[in-house]
Amino acid sequence: LISELCEKYEVFIISDDIHRDVVFDQYKYVPLTEVRKKDMVLCSSASKTFNIPGLIGSYLIQPDEQLYAAFQIELKQKNALSSVSILGMLAQVAAYKDEHYVKQLVDYVHKNMLRLEEFTREEDLGLCFKCPQGTYLAWIDSSQSNMTGDELQNRLVNYGRVGIMPGSTYGDQKCLRMNLACPRSKLEEGLKRIKLALEK
Repeated sequence: LISELCEKYEVFIISDDIHRDVVFDQYKYVPLTEVRKKDMVLCSSASKTFNIPGLIGSYLIQPDEQLYAAFQIELKQKNALSSVSILGMLAQVAAYKDEHYVKQLVDYVHKNMLRLEEFTREEDLGLCFKCPQGTYLAWIDSSQSNMTGDELQNRLVNYGRVGIMPGSTYGDQKCLRMNLACPRSKLEEGLKRIKLALEK
């Protein structure tokens, strides 16, 4: 486990759990706070799940009382950050009171993921994708496309008229990052354009 390795080598963990809600049915999200209480902090927000980043709201969970007290001094007394975005706070509370939205969102995104997996399996375009355990961001392996990252982007943007983030932005030029938190019709249009771009 990552937690065990970090404990062994005295590494402090900052766990970014902002995609924590989008976990597909057969899997379970386990927060780091269930594994350890020391040398860690969990950070999250409703902004990804509910698409409310403009309201500016996030939260932090720090089980270590001593470290939490030190953090409060750093935050409030040293940096004078003592207020919260009221709209952001109220939006997060209201969002998580909705019992049905998250389940519907996760089910919809999961079906989008399965559709993309089916597409890459059926179309011989040099793309490979396996449905992940969660999140709405699809990492598509393009290593079998026989094109450089720049060539691939040129085809996608200039021929297919479809914009997908190049993996090089995130450290891997042989991947593409596709956001599947979208209507099925938009996904299908995107897949049609990808096929057009890569078949040329």
